Amino acid sequence: MSDFYGSSSYLESIGYCLPSNETLDALLRQFLPEESRRDKLMRVMFRVEKAYWQYCEDLLNKDLGLMALGFTDFIPLLLNRCDRLRRHAKNPVETVRLFTSHKRQLPVSGAIILDEEFEKVLLVKGFKGPSWTFPRGKKDYEDKEDYICAIREVLEETGFDISNLLDKKHCLQKFFDKQRACLYIVAGVSTNTTFAPQTKREIEAIKWHRLDSIQPAIDEFQWDHVVGDVRFFRVAPFLPELNTWISEHRPPVAQSGDMSVTSLGDTLGRFTVD
Repeated sequence: MSDFYGSSSYLESIGYCLPSNETLDALLRQFLPEESRRDKLMRVMFRVEKAYWQYCEDLLNKDLGLMALGFTDFIPLLLNRCDRLRRHAKNPVETVRLFTSHKRQLPVSGAIILDEEFEKVLLVKGFKGPSWTFPRGKKDYEDKEDYICAIREVLEETGFDISNLLDKKHCLQKFFDKQRACLYIVAGVSTNTTFAPQTKREIEAIKWHRLDSIQPAIDEFQWDHVVGDVRFFRVAPFLPELNTWISEHRPPVAQSGDMSVTSLGDTLGRFTVD
């Protein structure tokens, strides 16, 4: 965001360049084709956000002279390139506020990934906060089913493809205010698996955590909790039902060799988990 990278005027003063009109037009064609430009603002903003991440994760790495923009700065640059979308660029601060508020109410889908002994769970930690949580993400308008979102988000955050392991019957759901969270239980994953997020600047670390070291929630409203110096977010409320599921499905003897699976992500050293 702007406060992280610095103001646009400062970055220009030290030699960084704004994206060219050609670059912005290419992003428009890719993420906001003609037929999508008639959509309502929130649908448009999901496409703008995807264009922004493409700019941050791909184009900035290819051209080190490009300016690293905040989302609020990026919106008018992109939308002013299109007559039909220009009206949405007049107040980017308010647009981002509305979009952020809208996303907080969208359903979330992801996975609770267990090891072969059902004793450890895989959690991720983002760059923006100190808390560990399940790999998951928000459904967008193209997701017709929760499991489609779960497969995509887990792959993006961990590099691990759960599509052949996910059973739609094994799903835990919770509501956090107005937001519904649906997590699919994926068990029997080898702790030797190497995980690597496919997105940049989102996931900082991936790690196995022992379930018996994570305290269950006292009530449904304990979203955030701390064990020692480790902070967890929206993990504890799922643990009572998860423990029940484990007691009903735990294999009599763990079959490490037979149940192990392989990650599809590229190997990155710092994401090899214990």
